[in-house]
Amino acid sequence: MTRQAEKRAHLDLQINVLTEQELTMALRMLERLCVKAGVEPEDSHLFSELFKETDLHKLMKELEKNLPDPK
Repeated sequence: MTRQAEKRAHLDLQINVLTEQELTMALRMLERLCVKAGVEPEDSHLFSELFKETDLHKLMKELEKNLPDPK
């Protein structure tokens, strides 16, 4: 991978992590609004799963384990 491609991949990862954090925050605010309005989410199990923080180190280990080595 070229240096420029590595920089782009790293920037893309940073953007994706920030996006996930922002979406999680928005979901938490939505949940609070639902609770305040007395509205129960249709699939509360899925809703609660989306609140879990992604373990980036665990994800990286899984990717390294499952992706083929570049030749």
